[in-house]
Amino acid sequence: MINSFKNVILLIYFNHKHLIYLKEFYIKLYGNFFKKIIFISNCNNPQEQGLVNEMLYIYTQNGDLTHRIFSPFYQIYKSDLETSDGLMFAIDDCILNIKLLNNYTTDKIIFNMFPSEIKTLEKHSGWQWDRPYEGKDAIYRMLEDKEYYTNYHIKKFTGCFSDRFYLPKKYLNDKTFLLFHLCAKHSVYFELSLPTIILTIEEDLEMYQSIKEEVLWGEDRNTRFSNKDYLKQSLIDNKNFVIHPVRSHMYPEINKWLLELLL
Repeated sequence: MINSFKNVILLIYFNHKHLIYLKEFYIKLYGNFFKKIIFISNCNNPQEQGLVNEMLYIYTQNGDLTHRIFSPFYQIYKSDLETSDGLMFAIDDCILNIKLLNNYTTDKIIFNMFPSEIKTLEKHSGWQWDRPYEGKDAIYRMLEDKEYYTNYHIKKFTGCFSDRFYLPKKYLNDKTFLLFHLCAKHSVYFELSLPTIILTIEEDLEMYQSIKEEVLWGEDRNTRFSNKDYLKQSLIDNKNFVIHPVRSHMYPEINKWLLELLL
């Protein structure tokens, strides 16, 4: 059981390419806690895709298909993963509370899996499941793909907020990243794809570490964390491991406060 993440790769994904200037902040915040930080950004169209100045650009339809990043990421950085203990992933507006990082171990998954939401496909409805083209219809398309049914037989599916996860090294293999590729190929929505992929590679819920997090929705979701006292309350007093969304591009002083609170 290892509580240090210093041999773990951190992957940060930018939903908007104009925000990549913030990568220097993330290097300051996380650089001493992980083996390496890799950045990937969405781009405006497929023609802009590629590796430019160590930034990999992938067209994700503004995050609806964020999992499009994982197959090219694996192809480029496979050797880094092979010498690491695992992969931590976060979308740029998710802040990880690094003061709590060593409460977790590198040999188990970090992800909030909800047993009540693990069902056969036909029993899912509403929310993103009925999303046009990217919901259940997309999954049914994937199930008919020869590359899918010769490699997988998924019986249970699930969906939830998916902007952060950690996978130990043993799960970072060709079969896992092929499933990322297939979900992206058939345009399965990200928040249905990612949880289902993780459930498929590990069905034993004892192998999961759950996290406490504050994920804001509603009219004030973009402004709540722009208050330093509220930021402190959530990260330090309430000990949330993840907070979302943190709009530091709208309120630049947030980054200064995060460095003061977490380093």
